[in-house]
Amino acid sequence: MDWKTRKGFPVWLPSENVFGLIDIVAFKKSTNYSPAVVEGYEVECSSGNLQQKRNLEKLKQLKFSFSSSIRVRICQLSAFENHKEKCFRRPIQNKVNRF
Repeated sequence: MDWKTRKGFPVWLPSENVFGLIDIVAFKKSTNYSPAVVEGYEVECSSGNLQQKRNLEKLKQLKFSFSSSIRVRICQLSAFENHKEKCFRRPIQNKVNRF
């Protein structure tokens, strides 16, 4: 996969009338087999409620920054969480053999 990442991605926050920076944003181009994907991550060392709320607002605004044809996924992490375990997990589907 051809992913590009960027630290400090700017996003407009209309409620505060300023730009906010999202910690990490990853971009993947669309292919014949899959749509374009944007993933946004906010990582916090401390878990202050006000900062978490602001980060969630930035991540939600990221979703509105792209057209509906682009899949946008967001995730808020603490410094010690593994993004592969917390973010974007697909539910395990039980396969049933049908005869």
